[in-house]
Amino acid sequence: MRGFPVWGWMLPLLLAAAGLGARGLNIDAIWFDERWTLFVAGGGAFGPLSPVEIVARLVETDPNHVPVYALLVAPWGAAVGWYHIPALRVLSLFIGMLAISMTYRMGRDLFDARVGLIAALVVGLAAYFIFYLHELRNYTLTVLLASSMIWLYWRLQAQGRTPRPYSYALFTLLTTVSLYTTYLALGWLVPMGLYHLLFVPKNRRWWAISTAAVGGVLPFLLWTPVLFDLVGRTAQAGGKGNIALGWLILPHFVYAASNGTIALLLPPLLALRRQHDPAVRYLTLLLVFGLVALLVVDSQLKIISNMRYGLYLWPVVGVLFAVGLLNGRGRRLLVIACAAWVLSGVWNTFTPAFSDALGGQLGGYSLNRLFRLYLPFQTFVTLVEREAQPDDLVTFHLPDHQWMFRDAYDYYRPLLPANNFILEDLPFNPDVPDDYTAQVRRRLNTAARAWVGVEKYFPSTSKLDDLLRVLADEGFMSCGRRYDDAEMSLDLYARDTACCQAHPPPNDAPRLGNVRLNLLNTPAVQDGTIPVLLSVWGDPALDAATYSLGLHVSGADGLPQAQLDVPLTGAAYSCRMLPIPASDLEAGSYRLRAAIYDWTTGQRLPGADDDMAVLGEITTP
Repeated sequence: MRGFPVWGWMLPLLLAAAGLGARGLNIDAIWFDERWTLFVAGGGAFGPLSPVEIVARLVETDPNHVPVYALLVAPWGAAVGWYHIPALRVLSLFIGMLAISMTYRMGRDLFDARVGLIAALVVGLAAYFIFYLHELRNYTLTVLLASSMIWLYWRLQAQGRTPRPYSYALFTLLTTVSLYTTYLALGWLVPMGLYHLLFVPKNRRWWAISTAAVGGVLPFLLWTPVLFDLVGRTAQAGGKGNIALGWLILPHFVYAASNGTIALLLPPLLALRRQHDPAVRYLTLLLVFGLVALLVVDSQLKIISNMRYGLYLWPVVGVLFAVGLLNGRGRRLLVIACAAWVLSGVWNTFTPAFSDALGGQLGGYSLNRLFRLYLPFQTFVTLVEREAQPDDLVTFHLPDHQWMFRDAYDYYRPLLPANNFILEDLPFNPDVPDDYTAQVRRRLNTAARAWVGVEKYFPSTSKLDDLLRVLADEGFMSCGRRYDDAEMSLDLYARDTACCQAHPPPNDAPRLGNVRLNLLNTPAVQDGTIPVLLSVWGDPALDAATYSLGLHVSGADGLPQAQLDVPLTGAAYSCRMLPIPASDLEAGSYRLRAAIYDWTTGQRLPGADDDMAVLGEITTP
């Protein structure tokens, strides 16, 4: 490393970590926890919220967390767009790059530049850390704050010259920000305080650091009523019950912190032998206290269900890894260990089994897979949004554990046509025979097309069979499978093959202004309505907000005997199923005519038949 600039090592490392992290930005939908981030921050349909309103919502609905990350997400989401999920997640990726850089600085100032570079490599290419680079949560921020405070405290108490006042002010600020970012900040602040109390000379600088720390803790006293109430309610409720890790925290930590290769923890263990070195003693206290704290908290509250709550320990592990490795003999060992770390980190980044092994089980399913289905709503919504028409029905078959995904689905809902639902969530009366299929028919009543997404991780249920049977009974035909892989399938069905995709209008299609219409079915009275299946080629110059389509069932005198008025969709092409109320229509022959008009003025677009277009004939018995 001598003679080669630090940036020559750090830049490729940061680019590699960013590339591996960016790979995950669009690999899965937002999941249960990320939806809570968006809800608290006032994202999309959940906001917008002012900073005061964000804090109030957090206290009321999600006191498990503190507000700094939500306050960061709010302006970020407003800037990049609340429904551009990859762009939203870039915030955590950026923070993660800063955390890797801060790990280098931490290792360099506690030991030397070589330690800093190897520690940055350990954190930057740790598969578990990379996994959270695309998470819209505060985990990479906790790593950044932990490494920053561990570094800054060491600088304040160990550097030769007297620290400047702004260094103490920064320590105070970071203490407050850490406490308002995560309760886990106590995991590095408390052992830092113990080290300060037990091992640092009680001189003037000691008092200055103590004063700065107290100044950072005091603002958090405002939040302590929320914290105490949370602890009491969590203890009473039993925390997360049987998904809490308990003593499994230790093997999970060993597996995650070693990149899935236990032998790679040998260098940190060798470093722990150097307790005569104050910096090693400092890091040892941070590591041991952090693990013991996780065990104690989980034994009392049963809330640690994943090792991500200990992710802030990764910079400590990285520095100890470097110290132990550089304390060994031979350049060859150094190269082999670093190469092994890189290979295992990259390999496990592409291997779902690595993260699945750390998630535990619930009902025979991997918790990571339950909470994080890789291709449900994100791919589903993207594909449907690209081709859907406003009147389409959209449904998603999620056979099990709907409660985990319902909130996430609701976040994506504004991007879909209004007639959309999770198949298993459709309300029905189980005491009424065939009420479920009746409710499906009701939702299909005004749909010319139906999108059916199926999540494949769970075995399908009879609800999907019921839907497909109703589609067949109603005359829907397949337009083909739009997407299919091991995770999900997406099919489109339509009442007529002409509705499957956009196409030019027939030459004889009736015209109203620049709008073309084409009747696709033979209208007849059914259950008190006349279903009209219509292709509509829109005029982009029309304001869909003020123009409506009127369908008239006219007698021999030209007067409407039945009528339906609906808004224009504004789409260049759409297939529409429009049921005209006709319960009072007498037997006879009628003409079906259409008009398009500005409902604010009553002015109609020109047509061939008195500003109307004749679509067809209707005969009622």
